[in-house]
Amino acid sequence: MSTIDTISSGPVPTRRGIVSAPSRLIIRTLITVSDWVSNCAERRRSRRALAALSDEHLRDIGLSRADAANEANVPFWRSSR
Repeated sequence: MSTIDTISSGPVPTRRGIVSAPSRLIIRTLITVSDWVSNCAERRRSRRALAALSDEHLRDIGLSRADAANEANVPFWRSSR
């Protein structure tokens, strides 16, 4: 038995068969990328909606036009400033 065989936990059984370690890594990576893209899209939608609010609506939520503009200008891939 090689060192690699003793270190790895082996394949994981699933309903469709066995999923190898590289496959699990690819699946985890795809899920992580998918979550990141989804979060970026949500931040973009939220910031566009914030920029479209009237001064009255911004006042209702305690923000100024400058606050809204600052947040709306943050790139979608950044969480916040």
